[in-house]
Amino acid sequence: MSKVSKTQQDSLTAEFVSITGSTTKDAQSYLKKAAWRLEVAMDAYYNNPPPTTAGSSSKVADPQKISALFDKYKEPDEADIGIDGTIKLCKDLA
Repeated sequence: MSKVSKTQQDSLTAEFVSITGSTTKDAQSYLKKAAWRLEVAMDAYYNNPPPTTAGSSSKVADPQKISALFDKYKEPDEADIGIDGTIKLCKDLA
């Protein structure tokens, strides 16, 4: 993604937080490092999660939210995200 507007950054941050349960600060940090590519940022988050602070519990993504996100873009009557779903995702990110 080349230039990402403030509105797009806010939207991506909110989506990252809603899926991962992370803080806004962590979400923005991972997204910036990933050039605002949501999938890359989430992959980095799960492969190298931020350290938890004393007394806090480890955050776990909500499987229902992940399924809902996948279902939003998957092909009807199929189990994968095809061209139409990818186009819809790109439009949602634009």
